[in-house]
Amino acid sequence: MTKEKQVIEIPFSKMVYCGDCGCKLPRQFYLPGHRHEGVYRCPASPKTGREGIVTTPELINTVTTALIKERDAALSTKAGKEQEHQKILSEQYGQQISVLMEEIRSNCAAINGIYGSHSKPGPLSEPEKAQVLPYNKSNWELAGQLADLEEEYFRYRQGFIEGKVWMNLYASLPSEFTLTREIIHQYTERIEIFHDTHILVTMLTQKERTALEWSLALPAQKGICPEQRMEVDPHA
Repeated sequence: MTKEKQVIEIPFSKMVYCGDCGCKLPRQFYLPGHRHEGVYRCPASPKTGREGIVTTPELINTVTTALIKERDAALSTKAGKEQEHQKILSEQYGQQISVLMEEIRSNCAAINGIYGSHSKPGPLSEPEKAQVLPYNKSNWELAGQLADLEEEYFRYRQGFIEGKVWMNLYASLPSEFTLTREIIHQYTERIEIFHDTHILVTMLTQKERTALEWSLALPAQKGICPEQRMEVDPHA
């Protein structure tokens, strides 16, 4: 009676490459003790035995760790951009709104003063109406400026927060997840294993990440270029 082979779910089929020669690395089963989950090793690697391979659990742990770090970086950057957004909103839009609102309040006070000085019952006289009209006209114009500011702020926010593909992509990664082919396709660009068995996970939209983190860096950190890729030694 043939014993049924136990196989764990492997999310990396045809998705792992050698970082030295660029060949696609198939999952191999020849190493004793790893015949169920398989291992990865480049045929051209000078290393032999356990020293030259990466097991599937090691690869899963490494890619999962890289994705968690990328998610944490995205969440941190998003929080920083929100703070920057609020600062700009306060300095740029908040000040303009305060000025407009103060003008509207001043106009309303002037109108109330005209009505308050109207001693006779009934509607305002023509001269009084002529006095009120410029204040009403000014408030209509100011209300239009407020509406334009609101629309401008909406467009600004769309580009400032919602338009950031990298930040929103990795911030959307669940706090707890199981690595699957779908997640690998959605969040990584390339997975490479080098002959010395260190693993390189290249994420998507890294130019945007660099630009975002650069914009938030302190002046003393401006000379440090943020890392674009996650390299891990699975045996460290």
